[in-house]
Amino acid sequence: MNVARFSRLDCSRRLVGLLAVAICLSFGAAAMGQEELAVPVPAPAPAPAPAPAPVPAPLEEAPSQPAVADPQTASTIEPQDDNPPKKVKRKLKFRGRVHAGYVLSREEGQGQDGSASDLENSFVVERARLKMTWDPYTWLRGVVQIGVDERLELGSSLLRDAYIHLSPLPQLELRIGQFKKPFSALELMSPAKIKVVDRGIGNKLVMSDLRYGGRDLGLMLTGRLIEAVKFDYAVGVFNGSGPNIADTGMSKDLAARLKLRPVEWLSLGASFALKLFDNTISGQPRRGWAGGGDAKVSVGGFVLLAEAIVAEHNEAWRQAPQDKGERSPLLLDVVGVASYKVDLPTENVPVAVEPAFQYELLDPHSIIIDDEVSVFTPGVNIYLGKYLRFMIDGQFQRAARNGRAEYPDSETLWAFACLDI
Repeated sequence: MNVARFSRLDCSRRLVGLLAVAICLSFGAAAMGQEELAVPVPAPAPAPAPAPAPVPAPLEEAPSQPAVADPQTASTIEPQDDNPPKKVKRKLKFRGRVHAGYVLSREEGQGQDGSASDLENSFVVERARLKMTWDPYTWLRGVVQIGVDERLELGSSLLRDAYIHLSPLPQLELRIGQFKKPFSALELMSPAKIKVVDRGIGNKLVMSDLRYGGRDLGLMLTGRLIEAVKFDYAVGVFNGSGPNIADTGMSKDLAARLKLRPVEWLSLGASFALKLFDNTISGQPRRGWAGGGDAKVSVGGFVLLAEAIVAEHNEAWRQAPQDKGERSPLLLDVVGVASYKVDLPTENVPVAVEPAFQYELLDPHSIIIDDEVSVFTPGVNIYLGKYLRFMIDGQFQRAARNGRAEYPDSETLWAFACLDI
């Protein structure tokens, strides 16, 4: 009995000892686990410590060093700008123009019996030109234009425009070379924008024969004085002998023009020209002048241009020596052009139709009465796309009794295809 009691006690003691050891081992393992878990907790601490963060500070100070004046540092900075500045846009542009077609005409008093002449017809090239424009900088432009027109006389130069244009300021620009004088809105209008084929007989008389306008060799100042109303000016001095003709004489021509647009749909202009002569015949005035005014109205597709020019007719003074006096006789030319452009609903190629009408009244000699000439030119323009236009015009010229010798009655039909690129 005692032996069994002791064995039971011994077993219970051993069991209690094993439990105690197990408890101790469990606590030790728990302690070990807490230590292992505590170790990675501080590991994220280095993340917020991007010690390199202060590095940008010296980078911000770097630009201040080359600004001090280190030539080596400055030279290494310049090549980093691979793209040229906006002011160095080197642009070479080419533009072309071909106006060709068919002309049918009849002139009074040119027949063999003195009556109306037979019909004359021909295919012609009215304009054939190539223009090159180079803009190396925003303030510098060079222009060269050549033209081969069928109406040029044999041996005439192909050069039409050749000039350098400097524009350091919007208010002050300079042009030197060969170009059109700043005279007459109709004369300065591009052939791509004129509404009928022919500018008129008065334009030919004033610009080509008397040379108050048109192309010439010279120097011109131009610019915009008031931006709000687009008030522009142009004034120049020219040889006065026409294009491609040098003039070594002391007498030069002056030409000036003012233009403003007080509202978007209205433009107003005024032109003046003064000619000085070296070689004159006895008693002839040594100068001549011309002046004109113009107005243009543009509302939607409707455009109306009206221009009047008064000029001294120096050639008429030469042709009529009995009319010698202090001044040359005056001429008056009035032109009005109206057109209305209508866009047609098309899908592929834009198409537009533009009826046009031009009326001109010319009094070539103020001393001679009953010599006025009236010219009526109805026509229509058909636009196909951006560059192609078909022009069909009919011109009817009627002169008063004393003007028929120089401007006989005539009728002309133009049918032209015009390509302006």
